[in-house]
Amino acid sequence: MKNIISLLILFFIGLSATAQSTIAVDGKWIPEGFSNVLYILEDGKRYTYYCGGTQNCDSLYNTYEAADGNHIPGVDDFTFDNDTISIDLNFGNFLISHLNFECDSNILNFSSNNTSWIRLGTNLNDCVSASTEESLHTLKVFPNPATDFITIESIAGIAFQLTDISGKVLLSGTTQLQNPIDISNLHTGIYHIRFEKNGTVRAIKVLKM
Repeated sequence: MKNIISLLILFFIGLSATAQSTIAVDGKWIPEGFSNVLYILEDGKRYTYYCGGTQNCDSLYNTYEAADGNHIPGVDDFTFDNDTISIDLNFGNFLISHLNFECDSNILNFSSNNTSWIRLGTNLNDCVSASTEESLHTLKVFPNPATDFITIESIAGIAFQLTDISGKVLLSGTTQLQNPIDISNLHTGIYHIRFEKNGTVRAIKVLKM
């Protein structure tokens, strides 16, 4: 009986150690716009793989495993803590960025350079509605009221229009991370900022002092 209890204790200790060593960003990732590149993050290491020619890259990537010898020479160390990733790019260079998660953590948005990684096998069409609703729901405009500048806090790439109360468009563009917008030339009054992404719309009222 004591032996069984001892084995159970060791089993649960093993499970606990495994859970603590599992990093949330571990997995296979494709940088947005670069389908010929695959990153595998595992146990604090980033492995880089390339796919070229007429190969079916997704099928090829599914055959790769971390440290299987197919990665390019050189492996980058990384740490992930409190939604911030730090990747040692060698020669004193580091990629340090807060990560915003979308699509059930299958999309990683890097706040430092406006790039994204997509988990291998993710169907982006299935992510559109969920990620759109989340990104529009969490965006903020501050200060409000404002005098000279407002800042839109959101992921990059959301189309917006600033209108007066009659609906006349005064400013338009796409969001960028922590990018101040000059409203100093506007008259005192109430304005609206209309955001749109993939057909979903949200409007925020702004008071110009």
